[in-house]
Amino acid sequence: LMLMQRPQLAARLSPRQLPQKTPEDALLARLLEALQSNPEMSGAMLLDRLRAEAPEAMMKELSAELMNAGEDFEIEQEFEGALKQLEQAGQQQDMAALLALAQAQGLQALTPEQRHLLQQYRRPAAKNDE
Repeated sequence: LMLMQRPQLAARLSPRQLPQKTPEDALLARLLEALQSNPEMSGAMLLDRLRAEAPEAMMKELSAELMNAGEDFEIEQEFEGALKQLEQAGQQQDMAALLALAQAQGLQALTPEQRHLLQQYRRPAAKNDE
């Protein structure tokens, strides 16, 4: 929705930051790559491309969201919030992979950098427990 309204936001997002869990995620990644390869693409051009690739149900949902987005919609704030969520999700995924490696192979299997990251991750959790 935000990229339709302001395609230039795509420059601030990497396809690697997106989860690849659903067909919608994969479609968004392809649209993001298209926007980054053609920064002059307008929202209308993006919508045309989306129509060619997206299932009809997704298009109906997007159309409803576009129509319901009011003028008071703070796109910059929303986008910053979305970026922060993606960053946090990526960090959690990285930490889960480190924890799995440590549990499977022991802490000695981690590099010093990985052990440091794991300690940093555990510190905020310890503070929240107090």
